[in-house]
Amino acid sequence: MRTNDRGTSLIELIFAMGLGLAVLAIGYRSYLGVLKVSDYEDRREQITVGVQNLMERIKKDVRAGSSVAVSGNILTIDGAGLRIVYVSSPDGSGVRRETPSSRSIYKDIKAQFAAAPGRRGVQVRLNSDSRVHRRPIHVEISSFVSPRNN
Repeated sequence: MRTNDRGTSLIELIFAMGLGLAVLAIGYRSYLGVLKVSDYEDRREQITVGVQNLMERIKKDVRAGSSVAVSGNILTIDGAGLRIVYVSSPDGSGVRRETPSSRSIYKDIKAQFAAAPGRRGVQVRLNSDSRVHRRPIHVEISSFVSPRNN
């Protein structure tokens, strides 16, 4: 059996390059898939933390107040000489928190407030919808909160 000492043929070189390119293409697509999943998870966590922070803020304010009033998309909390107003934008662009001395905006969150008949307090429902790489993200939290102070 004789070996060919002339080296690699052009056909073998083209085949090896094609195989190498196929492996690189598969690796690149896998890398892009991992990046998309990472982007999705990061955005979902960001939205979830934002909604949870707003809910905790509303709970803290309502519990510190002596009375709450709901009018459509507006929640008004009165107590200890301080009035706090939450206004949910009808277009879902955010929730505004207003006090006599400050104003905060929680972007991309929708709020629904409902007075509970026969109970002192308010039903709060927060949600946020988004899309990352054509994948939907929906986060929703609901809670009943009542004032602790009279």
